[in-house]
Amino acid sequence: MKRAAQAAFDSAVGILAVLAVGLAILWIRGIQPLIVISGSMEPEIRVGSVCLADTGVSFGEIRIGDVIVYRLNDDTLVTHRVIDKTEEGLETKGDANDVSDGIAATPENLYGRVVATILYLGYCIMFLKIPAVRITAGAGLSLLYLLTMITEETETKKPREDKI
Repeated sequence: MKRAAQAAFDSAVGILAVLAVGLAILWIRGIQPLIVISGSMEPEIRVGSVCLADTGVSFGEIRIGDVIVYRLNDDTLVTHRVIDKTEEGLETKGDANDVSDGIAATPENLYGRVVATILYLGYCIMFLKIPAVRITAGAGLSLLYLLTMITEETETKKPREDKI
């Protein structure tokens, strides 16, 4: 029992540590994770996926065919493909949309270029944002830790039986 509980706890802590280091490295490099909540880019980018956007890309580096992220307003980011580049800005369109967005992206509202997507990870992140889920996960990890401590303590108190 002790070994299984200790292994489960160690695994959970290890996974959390690797995720934290990975996110810190991405953040330092200017890569921001974004959760996809609409189907405008399907099937290329599915709802519930996470897009990794390079926020350090300059406007001049963007090419036709790139998938970019731009600010529609203060609260909304849009992820669409560049279909034309003009003097006014970038014309974009969602892969699943019938019509273009027009000139949607300019140097002022460009957020970044999508460099990778992770299928369905956004669903997991959204699930973990629910307070009851976080509380339950924290309680579960705490319980697992206590279980490893209790079993360790009871095993050290057991009298040893020497074989003759």
